[in-house]
Amino acid sequence: MRDVNVTGTDHSALPDASEYIHDGKLIIPEGIEYVLEEACHEREDLEEIILPRSMRVIGPIAFAECPNLRKVSLNEGLEEIGDGAFLGAPQLTEIGLPSTLREIGPMAFYACGLSEITIPESVSHIGENCFWECSELRKVDILGKDCIIDEDVFGECPKLVEGYVAPGFPKDDFATSNLLFSMLWLTSYERHAQNKVLVDDVERAYYSSLHVHMDEPRAKLSVAERAQNFIRSNSAVVLEQILRTGNTAAMRGILEFDLFDSDTVERGLQAAVSTGQTELSSLFLAAKGRLNTSDEFGDLDEFEL
Repeated sequence: MRDVNVTGTDHSALPDASEYIHDGKLIIPEGIEYVLEEACHEREDLEEIILPRSMRVIGPIAFAECPNLRKVSLNEGLEEIGDGAFLGAPQLTEIGLPSTLREIGPMAFYACGLSEITIPESVSHIGENCFWECSELRKVDILGKDCIIDEDVFGECPKLVEGYVAPGFPKDDFATSNLLFSMLWLTSYERHAQNKVLVDDVERAYYSSLHVHMDEPRAKLSVAERAQNFIRSNSAVVLEQILRTGNTAAMRGILEFDLFDSDTVERGLQAAVSTGQTELSSLFLAAKGRLNTSDEFGDLDEFEL
């Protein structure tokens, strides 16, 4: 976050937004470039924010802990969202990030009510705990292939089961981040395949993951290889996650690449049928059919030999 040292006498900065709030709506006038720290902190009367085209930086804790904030219109031209800027806004269920945004600070959307978020390609850095405890967050798309994602950006997001992250390499000894990354890869494998992301031990000093920001060398592996290796080695954990969340998108990816063995497929089929998850049941049936067909061809090959 850049250091904005403005006393309030500068016409381009907004030290206090009180005079611009009317009937729950904050409309910041054109010409303002900065919203300073705590400019609208803990405002129970704030329900909507509209930023001008001139806005460049939202300062730390600027709109934090506004319990009734429901709608935010961010402008094209905005470059930075500061630390904890929208922290603790449970009524904020959606927000569009502009294509000019470069940095999102730590805890910027901590404990917000967001259900999905798209991080534009322009963003190069997401601070730690940025979306921590966004309990309704289900889908995330991070479009920048070089975006650095700090530690625990999506920690404690129990419903997060779908999305695209590039490149997204979790550290091997963090089972939680490996699982979450693999589930997201499964739901958007076509988009990962288009990028064919590879990371080797010299081309990048830092690696992105959903939970871990690190600077140690890695062997060259594709996104697909890393995700598929984890799924095959941890099929019981992945199966439990799919059944718990009803994640049909992930199961379609598993079906596409034959990542479950016959025992896992059978357990999944029985569980899906018993809980009335019809779409998942049909996917498990399809996986079972493919495995049976494969076994039959294997038997023929053995006979011919």
